[in-house]
Amino acid sequence: MRVKKVTTITIIICLMIGLTGVFVQAFSSESLGKWSNELFEISEEQTNNELATAYESWSEQMKQQKLDAQLTYEKAMEKNVVVSSEEAKKEINQYLTLYKVDIQNIKKELSHSFHTYEGEKKEELKSEMDQEIRLFLEETLEK
Repeated sequence: MRVKKVTTITIIICLMIGLTGVFVQAFSSESLGKWSNELFEISEEQTNNELATAYESWSEQMKQQKLDAQLTYEKAMEKNVVVSSEEAKKEINQYLTLYKVDIQNIKKELSHSFHTYEGEKKEELKSEMDQEIRLFLEETLEK
């Protein structure tokens, strides 16, 4: 009887362990699946949120960098325009100064040339007039 009792208790314990294992396995696989799905969904949401936050931050940084670059470019262009216009004014003033000097030199040369020409023409006219007067006098005296 004792062997029968021990065998019966052993069988009952084995059956209980087996049924508990089957129940736990069935329950745990269902809840494990739910748990893994929930964990995956939570992880996916966190990843999406982190990516969205990182994208927004990156997007803001890019906008700021674009604005900074545009401001830097505009300032450089304004400075370049100011520098270019100042250089152009200096060049124009230098050109005007040189042009005035050239005109004065040309005026001096023309004045000198005119005086030389005037003197030569006076001499030439005087010589022609002297010859005509001589001829006139010679013709008049010969008559």
